[in-house]
Amino acid sequence: MIPNRLGHLIVVVGAMGSGKTEYLLDRVAAVEWNERLPRLWVPARDTRSRVGGQPCLYSRTGRYRHAVTWDLKQPSASECHHIFDEIHLFPPSVVKWIANARQQQMTSVVVAGLERSSEGKPFPTTMALLEVADQVVRMASRCRCGGLTSETLCKVPKTSQILIGGDDLYEPVCRKCWLDANHLRETKRQ
Repeated sequence: MIPNRLGHLIVVVGAMGSGKTEYLLDRVAAVEWNERLPRLWVPARDTRSRVGGQPCLYSRTGRYRHAVTWDLKQPSASECHHIFDEIHLFPPSVVKWIANARQQQMTSVVVAGLERSSEGKPFPTTMALLEVADQVVRMASRCRCGGLTSETLCKVPKTSQILIGGDDLYEPVCRKCWLDANHLRETKRQ
């Protein structure tokens, strides 16, 4: 007899450096402890996290697990658990795939990423998944002023919403520091 259950979607959001990938790696360990093998996904266009030339979920603490990149093909949802890092960098087609995996395959999915760009614009993939999430986990770290981070501030001029980078290009900040920095930039432009 097949159990009457649906898959579960957890969306983890927060500024960079808030521990989202650590959360995912802890989920991987919990799933593996129960003798199940999760499928780990990273976006193909983000080549920062590589170990031995292979893509991986890589945390700031040095923990990592090898992953596979998402291409435009629709992979099998037959595994019981799927874990996606940097979900904001995935194409919108992943939303439909995740919905199908949850409803038809009874698959659990955990995703992590940014809610908004450094300009404050929502990332469509993240927003669509937040709307249908069974659980939302909001993560934060400390801003340079001591407040809790909620935003990501770009340290260099950008020409598009997506500029892939780490601490060299971005800084996690609280809402007040983000507003102050953007006000200062706007004043300098005038």
